[in-house]
Amino acid sequence: MEIMEIIEAGESETTEFKTSLAEWRDVVESISAFSNKNGGTIFIGVGDNCEIIGSDIGNKTIETLANQIKQNIDPVIYPSIHVENVDEKAIIVVDVAEYEQKPVFAFAIAFVRVGKSNQKIGSEGIRNLAINASKVYWDGRACEGADLEDIDEETVKWFLNTRFTKRRVAIPPQMRFEEILMNVGCAKRINEDVKPTNAGVAFFCKYSQRFYPLRILCARFKGVDLSRTTLDSLDCSGTLVEMLDQTEDFIKRNIRLFGFRTPFSFRRIDKLEYPIEAIREAVLNALVHRDYEAPSDIRVFIFDNRIEITNPGCFPRGTTPEKPSHIPRNPMLCQLMRDIGYIEKYGSGIYFMKEICSD
Repeated sequence: MEIMEIIEAGESETTEFKTSLAEWRDVVESISAFSNKNGGTIFIGVGDNCEIIGSDIGNKTIETLANQIKQNIDPVIYPSIHVENVDEKAIIVVDVAEYEQKPVFAFAIAFVRVGKSNQKIGSEGIRNLAINASKVYWDGRACEGADLEDIDEETVKWFLNTRFTKRRVAIPPQMRFEEILMNVGCAKRINEDVKPTNAGVAFFCKYSQRFYPLRILCARFKGVDLSRTTLDSLDCSGTLVEMLDQTEDFIKRNIRLFGFRTPFSFRRIDKLEYPIEAIREAVLNALVHRDYEAPSDIRVFIFDNRIEITNPGCFPRGTTPEKPSHIPRNPMLCQLMRDIGYIEKYGSGIYFMKEICSD
């Protein structure tokens, strides 16, 4: 996006305006706030009403600002500082990436970006930042090699509309595309660029398999043993939702339909040999709870007497199938699936599957 487009959109959770370098202390505080949140950009020489004022740039202006940042930020970070000409006026642009080792202090105080302002973080918030910073989940990391161009905007629109329908979460009217993605944890600012996270690629990428192993291998075997004799097979790919739907269709066409007569009606009742809701829940669990750093695929194998659904990874410590707990390996993927109504309550999936299978 062009700099003028960003400025015209006004201040936000990732954009800050300063009229001049006389406000350098505020600039340092904003660097702390952006570092402790999702990153952001500071424009020096721009008024609150988006007016381009310009800055006086001397031989040591940038060097002085860099030293002020270095001396008053702890731990020391090095944001990108450069000069841009807008409307024939020079403005200073400071790009701040989210810092992994939080909290970041300015003048011995930690700040966080909330809306258009920087808020001081209390002792409890500092402890939470430090704890959460030590938990860098796979789905929250920037996807190596991916850009915003890899994200399908139509899929994002579908997600926002579905989330509104299922959860009544309002669709942002004026928020920029990258801000929407950052808001739902599907993008993050890395230096001057906004990059999609692994969750963003898994959920919205046109073909996420370019970046990491993300497939479901489906097979219908003849008999009750694993063999080379398959009656049907399918490699499911695409977004998580697309793979879930493809797998469900494969299973439906490869399991038997039974007809039952009842004493209460002349009509026959048709039932699949497995409750499709339980199978869908199992495949969904395999997708959101798998270990995505393991170089292997999810497998759905159908035999004459059973279905096996296997994903890379294992139960978290202290969790068993008999006593399941909600300890997500990929919390962002879980939240995205919950936003669109695919997950209703955390930690209830195994109980739900057991109940409807028993029925």
